[in-house]
Amino acid sequence: MKTQVILGSVFVCALLLAVSCSDVSEQETKVEAPEQEAKVEAAFTKQVEVFGLHIYATNNTGDDKVLHAARVLAEYLDNDEDGTPDNEKVMDALLSRNMCIVMAKNEEEMASMPRGSRPRGQGLYDRETFPNAAEDVFDVTLEEILHPITGRGYALAYPEVFGTESGTAVAEALDLARGGHFEEVPEEYPEGAWFTYDDETCRYRCMITEYMYWALTSILGAQDIPGRLDRIGNEWRLNTREKVMEGDPAIYALLTNPEYKFPTVIPDGKYKAGTFTIQPYRHADASRQDEEGRARFTKQVEVLGVHVYATNTVADEKLLHAANVLAEYIDNDEDGEPDNPKIMDALLEGKGGIVMRNTGGERTAGPRPRGQGLYGEETIPNARAQGRFDGSWEEVLHMVTDVGWGGAYPEVFGREPGTEISNAMDKARGGHFEEVPEQYPEDAWYSYDDESCDYDCMNSEYIYWALTSILGAQDYPGRLDEIGREWRLNTREKMKEGDPAAYAILTNPEYKLPTVLPDGKYKAKTLTIQPYVE
Repeated sequence: MKTQVILGSVFVCALLLAVSCSDVSEQETKVEAPEQEAKVEAAFTKQVEVFGLHIYATNNTGDDKVLHAARVLAEYLDNDEDGTPDNEKVMDALLSRNMCIVMAKNEEEMASMPRGSRPRGQGLYDRETFPNAAEDVFDVTLEEILHPITGRGYALAYPEVFGTESGTAVAEALDLARGGHFEEVPEEYPEGAWFTYDDETCRYRCMITEYMYWALTSILGAQDIPGRLDRIGNEWRLNTREKVMEGDPAIYALLTNPEYKFPTVIPDGKYKAGTFTIQPYRHADASRQDEEGRARFTKQVEVLGVHVYATNTVADEKLLHAANVLAEYIDNDEDGEPDNPKIMDALLEGKGGIVMRNTGGERTAGPRPRGQGLYGEETIPNARAQGRFDGSWEEVLHMVTDVGWGGAYPEVFGREPGTEISNAMDKARGGHFEEVPEQYPEDAWYSYDDESCDYDCMNSEYIYWALTSILGAQDYPGRLDEIGREWRLNTREKMKEGDPAAYAILTNPEYKLPTVLPDGKYKAKTLTIQPYVE
């Protein structure tokens, strides 16, 4: 990694010969301006998106190098190349930290550009990126792209195992590899050490990231090329899978543990599950907050005339996922037309919308749209495959039912007492309660106890629980244990038998309500992100 480039909150890197090292702390490294300015004026002009993450590149970076880097990133994340990231916990961590790769022609070009004109991310240079590398040439893309995946993704997803501070499982393995616990580079490493990196700018956190890079790429065979050990032996000695297995069993066990779903095949830049295209560079530091720590609304997606708005800190993948879920709720048969025009008209007339911030505590500056709230941190693409709950199933549905269903069929789905769904809810709660009772009747199956949730709020929550249970969203291992205090009928069968009134309403073909749970993969149209317009 390159210590001469400011790359902000991901990593700061310094290339030394064919091997590089990084300080993976949160701090930035100051740029030393080159003695001579770059002859060619550089600017960031292009980008590629990979699972919601971005690779940004200058005009002087070859397109073939940018696409190669994108494919390597995709292969690290989706190593079995089935089109879905192998480890969603790691993917979510990377998205939450807005991890990106920043490419320039070389160190001098990067340093020649004013700090505010370039995005922040992990550095990678054209001159060290080698598509179709010769047998004896090391492709540095394999290192630089792996660093943030481990130092950001795995460290955040599994902090007690891969966290970059003392005491984690990987840190203990590092201490064995270095022959002791050294917060700083020792004057001399013990004779039996096999990881002996001596760059004094690389502190303990940096050493963990470098150690994971050496170990994993050696296991995957990237370091086993002619002449490689002669070039790296002063820093790392276990350059093959067999050497790591025998010489460093602690790290080998961690990196081959199937629980963590690390790559098992070294990327070759020939990702088979999708084709990447270069797009114009859309923003610089678009994920940053202002000086007062506030985000801003910068993007939106239109869904059949309804909008999903998002701040600059929300990952594009999560914004698009929420938009696709909305489309599927409205057009559940995915024929390109709303299933129920009355509901669609009510949504448009009521100006329904979804408003996304990255977290509940995120503050915003500038104009803010109105609509149902949804957080990036609770939006989980591919949730069913992970046995997790996707918050967009709930929050998007609330808007559709409150504005759309209630507006189109007020006597059935209205949230005031006396409507058909309210009468069903009263049975589910064991009585009619305008406020949360001190104790629900013993036979109640809907017993939400949040005192801030008034009667119409309870109605909205009830519809959500009932419909998503019918559609299967609440039926996965451990879910009933999580929600049983509030809702007990978490499957279609339980709803049909235990709450026939709500079941009859929600499956009545007259209302053309969803019959399939959205998966965020709307097939009738490709939704695109546009700039936010007030």
